[in-house]
Amino acid sequence: MWYKGRSADSFTGQVGLAKSKDGLEWLKANDGQPVFRHGPAGSFDSTKVDHPAVVRFDGKYHMRWYTAGDSTSSYKIGYATSDNGVVWTRENRAQPVLAPGEPGKFDDQVVLHPAVVRDDEGTFHMWYTWCGPQESFRVGHATSRDGVNWKRQNNGDAVLHSDEIDGRLGKYVYNVMVRWDNGTFRMWYTSMFSEHY
Repeated sequence: MWYKGRSADSFTGQVGLAKSKDGLEWLKANDGQPVFRHGPAGSFDSTKVDHPAVVRFDGKYHMRWYTAGDSTSSYKIGYATSDNGVVWTRENRAQPVLAPGEPGKFDDQVVLHPAVVRDDEGTFHMWYTWCGPQESFRVGHATSRDGVNWKRQNNGDAVLHSDEIDGRLGKYVYNVMVRWDNGTFRMWYTSMFSEHY
Protein backbone atom coordinates (compact mmCIF):
# COMPACT_ATOMS: atom_id res chain seq x y z
CA MET A 1 0.00 0.00 0.00
CA TRP A 2 1.34 3.37 -1.01
CA TYR A 3 -0.22 6.23 0.91
CA LYS A 4 0.17 9.96 1.26
CA GLY A 5 1.44 11.58 4.43
CA ARG A 6 1.40 15.24 5.38
CA SER A 7 3.84 17.03 7.64
CA ALA A 8 2.89 19.20 10.62
CA ASP A 9 2.17 22.14 8.32
CA SER A 10 -0.65 20.09 6.71
CA PHE A 11 0.71 21.19 3.34
CA THR A 12 3.95 19.36 2.57
CA GLY A 13 3.18 15.83 1.34
CA GLN A 14 5.17 12.70 0.55
CA VAL A 15 4.43 9.02 -0.13
CA GLY A 16 4.92 6.16 2.32
CA LEU A 17 4.68 2.38 1.94
CA ALA A 18 3.07 -0.21 4.20
CA LYS A 19 2.90 -4.00 3.79
CA SER A 20 0.46 -6.64 4.97
CA LYS A 21 0.02 -10.41 4.73
CA ASP A 22 -3.74 -10.36 5.21
CA GLY A 23 -4.85 -6.80 4.37
CA LEU A 24 -5.75 -6.18 8.03
CA GLU A 25 -2.49 -5.75 9.91
CA TRP A 26 -0.13 -3.32 8.25
CA LEU A 27 3.52 -2.52 8.96
CA LYS A 28 5.17 0.61 7.64
CA ALA A 29 8.13 -0.16 5.39
CA ASN A 30 11.38 1.78 4.96
CA ASP A 31 11.55 2.42 8.74
CA GLY A 32 8.45 4.59 8.44
CA GLN A 33 10.24 7.07 6.18
CA PRO A 34 8.82 8.24 2.83
CA VAL A 35 9.67 6.11 -0.18
CA PHE A 36 8.91 8.97 -2.57
CA ARG A 37 9.78 12.51 -1.54
CA HIS A 38 8.76 15.83 -3.02
CA GLY A 39 11.11 17.47 -5.47
CA PRO A 40 13.62 20.29 -5.01
CA ALA A 41 12.67 23.96 -4.80
CA GLY A 42 11.45 25.27 -8.14
CA SER A 43 10.24 21.91 -9.43
CA PHE A 44 6.61 21.18 -10.31
CA ASP A 45 6.40 18.82 -7.29
CA SER A 46 8.46 20.87 -4.85
CA THR A 47 5.99 20.75 -1.95
CA LYS A 48 3.98 17.58 -2.35
CA VAL A 49 3.73 14.21 -4.02
CA ASP A 50 0.61 12.36 -2.94
CA HIS A 51 -2.48 10.38 -3.99
CA PRO A 52 -0.33 7.81 -5.83
CA ALA A 53 -1.88 5.45 -8.39
CA VAL A 54 0.37 2.38 -8.72
CA VAL A 55 0.10 -0.36 -11.36
CA ARG A 56 2.51 -3.28 -11.66
CA PHE A 57 3.39 -4.70 -15.08
CA ASP A 58 6.47 -5.69 -17.11
CA GLY A 59 8.35 -6.43 -13.89
CA LYS A 60 8.09 -2.90 -12.50
CA TYR A 61 5.91 -0.79 -10.25
CA HIS A 62 4.60 2.21 -12.12
CA MET A 63 3.56 5.20 -10.04
CA ARG A 64 3.11 6.83 -13.35
CA TRP A 65 0.62 9.01 -11.78
CA TYR A 66 0.72 11.06 -8.63
CA THR A 67 -0.54 14.46 -7.56
CA ALA A 68 2.27 16.99 -7.67
CA GLY A 69 2.19 20.45 -6.15
CA ASP A 70 4.52 23.41 -5.87
CA SER A 71 4.60 26.34 -3.47
CA THR A 72 1.73 28.04 -5.32
CA SER A 73 -0.52 24.94 -5.14
CA SER A 74 -0.42 24.60 -8.91
CA TYR A 75 -1.37 20.90 -9.06
CA LYS A 76 -0.39 18.64 -11.93
CA ILE A 77 0.11 14.92 -12.38
CA GLY A 78 3.57 13.33 -12.46
CA TYR A 79 5.01 9.92 -13.23
CA ALA A 80 7.63 7.67 -11.58
CA THR A 81 8.74 4.01 -11.75
CA SER A 82 10.37 1.55 -9.36
CA ASP A 83 11.81 -1.97 -9.45
CA ASN A 84 10.99 -2.69 -5.80
CA GLY A 85 8.31 -0.20 -4.77
CA VAL A 86 10.73 1.60 -2.44
CA VAL A 87 13.26 3.42 -4.63
CA TRP A 88 11.47 5.55 -7.23
CA THR A 89 12.73 7.34 -10.33
CA ARG A 90 10.94 10.30 -11.89
CA GLU A 91 10.25 9.73 -15.56
CA ASN A 92 9.38 12.07 -18.45
CA ARG A 93 12.47 14.13 -17.64
CA ALA A 94 10.90 14.93 -14.24
CA GLN A 95 8.14 16.90 -15.95
CA PRO A 96 4.36 16.46 -15.46
CA VAL A 97 2.45 14.10 -17.75
CA LEU A 98 -0.91 15.84 -17.31
CA ALA A 99 -1.33 19.58 -16.77
CA PRO A 100 -4.47 21.77 -16.48
CA GLY A 101 -6.83 21.79 -19.45
CA GLU A 102 -7.71 24.43 -21.99
CA PRO A 103 -9.12 27.78 -20.81
CA GLY A 104 -12.80 27.49 -19.99
CA LYS A 105 -12.72 23.72 -19.46
CA PHE A 106 -13.70 22.21 -16.10
CA ASP A 107 -10.04 21.43 -15.30
CA ASP A 108 -8.34 24.62 -16.46
CA GLN A 109 -6.93 25.47 -13.02
CA VAL A 110 -5.47 22.28 -11.57
CA VAL A 111 -5.59 18.47 -12.05
CA LEU A 112 -4.98 15.94 -9.30
CA HIS A 113 -5.97 12.70 -7.54
CA PRO A 114 -5.41 10.29 -10.45
CA ALA A 115 -6.91 6.79 -10.53
CA VAL A 116 -5.44 4.58 -13.22
CA VAL A 117 -6.22 1.13 -14.61
CA ARG A 118 -4.85 -0.76 -17.59
CA ASP A 119 -7.39 -2.57 -19.74
CA ASP A 120 -6.93 -5.95 -21.45
CA GLU A 121 -5.52 -4.31 -24.58
CA GLY A 122 -2.84 -2.40 -22.65
CA THR A 123 -4.47 1.03 -22.77
CA PHE A 124 -4.18 3.12 -19.62
CA HIS A 125 -7.27 4.93 -18.39
CA MET A 126 -6.93 7.81 -15.95
CA TRP A 127 -9.74 9.48 -14.05
CA TYR A 128 -8.68 12.69 -12.37
CA THR A 129 -10.28 15.40 -10.30
CA TRP A 130 -10.41 19.08 -9.77
CA CYS A 131 -11.81 22.31 -10.92
CA GLY A 132 -11.84 25.19 -13.31
CA PRO A 133 -14.29 28.04 -13.71
CA GLN A 134 -17.07 26.21 -11.82
CA GLU A 135 -17.02 25.94 -8.05
CA SER A 136 -17.64 22.20 -7.80
CA PHE A 137 -15.12 19.39 -8.19
CA ARG A 138 -15.67 17.10 -11.17
CA VAL A 139 -13.99 14.06 -12.70
CA GLY A 140 -12.30 13.87 -16.09
CA HIS A 141 -11.05 10.93 -18.16
CA ALA A 142 -7.89 10.57 -20.24
CA THR A 143 -6.26 7.63 -22.02
CA SER A 144 -2.69 6.72 -22.97
CA ARG A 145 -0.74 3.90 -24.56
CA ASP A 146 2.56 4.68 -22.84
CA GLY A 147 1.49 6.35 -19.58
CA VAL A 148 3.26 9.58 -20.56
CA ASN A 149 1.27 11.01 -23.45
CA TRP A 150 -2.37 11.40 -22.43
CA LYS A 151 -5.41 12.30 -24.50
CA ARG A 152 -8.43 13.79 -22.78
CA GLN A 153 -11.67 11.99 -23.57
CA ASN A 154 -15.24 13.32 -23.82
CA ASN A 155 -13.99 16.41 -25.66
CA GLY A 156 -12.13 17.46 -22.52
CA ASP A 157 -15.35 17.75 -20.52
CA ALA A 158 -16.05 16.11 -17.17
CA VAL A 159 -17.42 12.54 -17.18
CA LEU A 160 -18.78 12.62 -13.61
CA HIS A 161 -20.66 15.56 -12.11
CA SER A 162 -22.27 16.19 -8.75
CA ASP A 163 -25.97 15.41 -8.54
CA GLU A 164 -29.06 16.00 -6.44
CA ILE A 165 -30.04 13.28 -3.95
CA ASP A 166 -32.90 13.47 -1.45
CA GLY A 167 -33.29 17.21 -1.93
CA ARG A 168 -29.62 17.95 -1.37
CA LEU A 169 -27.48 19.48 -4.08
CA GLY A 170 -24.18 17.73 -4.67
CA LYS A 171 -21.18 20.04 -4.66
CA TYR A 172 -18.17 17.76 -5.12
CA VAL A 173 -17.29 14.42 -6.68
CA TYR A 174 -13.65 13.48 -6.25
CA ASN A 175 -11.09 10.95 -4.91
CA VAL A 176 -12.20 8.21 -7.29
CA MET A 177 -10.98 4.61 -7.35
CA VAL A 178 -11.62 2.54 -10.48
CA ARG A 179 -11.42 -1.17 -11.18
CA TRP A 180 -11.42 -2.91 -14.55
CA ASP A 181 -13.72 -5.89 -14.09
CA ASN A 182 -14.21 -8.21 -17.07
CA GLY A 183 -14.91 -5.45 -19.55
CA THR A 184 -16.62 -3.05 -17.14
CA PHE A 185 -15.14 -0.05 -15.35
CA ARG A 186 -16.38 0.18 -11.77
CA MET A 187 -15.85 3.46 -9.91
CA TRP A 188 -16.04 4.37 -6.24
CA TYR A 189 -15.96 8.06 -5.43
CA THR A 190 -16.30 10.57 -2.63
CA SER A 191 -19.11 13.12 -2.73
CA MET A 192 -20.04 16.13 -0.66
CA PHE A 193 -23.47 17.70 -0.49
CA SER A 194 -24.83 21.09 0.50
CA GLU A 195 -27.62 21.48 3.03
CA HIS A 196 -31.24 20.97 1.96
CA TYR A 197 -32.56 23.74 -0.25
